[in-house]
Amino acid sequence: MTEAFNRLPEEKKKAIIDVCIDEFSEYGYEKSSTNRIVKKLGIAKGSLFKYFNSKEDLFLYILELISKQMVDLFREDISDMPADIIDYIWELFNRKMKLLLENPKIYKFFMGISDFYRNSLFVDKFDAKIFPMTWELFNKFVEGIDETNLKFDAYIIISVIMMVIAGIRRDMYREMHPDISVDEIADKMKEFLGTMLNIFKGGMYISEKN
Repeated sequence: MTEAFNRLPEEKKKAIIDVCIDEFSEYGYEKSSTNRIVKKLGIAKGSLFKYFNSKEDLFLYILELISKQMVDLFREDISDMPADIIDYIWELFNRKMKLLLENPKIYKFFMGISDFYRNSLFVDKFDAKIFPMTWELFNKFVEGIDETNLKFDAYIIISVIMMVIAGIRRDMYREMHPDISVDEIADKMKEFLGTMLNIFKGGMYISEKN
């Protein structure tokens, strides 16, 4: 994104963002077209590239913007969390599924860009952009967890679990498309998450948890 885009009126920026979100949601990254984008916007192609250095730059900007919106929505809903770490992770999962159901545009975008997750270079660039924001949210997640019956620090346990979940999510997104419902995703994720948490539970607790 260039300074020229930042100087645009908010209404014009929103129009560009909305068209780009629709384009990437419908076609993913590889099959998306800047020609279609500029045609819908009624601007010259050269104008678009005054605002963004490349299609990749545009895509990463939109991806970061959508991700920030999702993190902000999630941040608003992290109160009243269970103190038990296993219950806590299940609650996070349920709230994320609820968030996707309540924000169909965000859901459609992530389901439409499965080709992005097949490109490790893109994923690395995106992770570098989004990491500071998600790390701040992660630190809030750890607060309030009851550690009295844990072998290891809750921060370490949650870090490892979140890394595993991120890997599972990345693999699943590679196979996703817009026709897959939130319920189908939830069922697949529940299966993986349940197995993973059972494995962690056996090695985490000092004594058997009832």
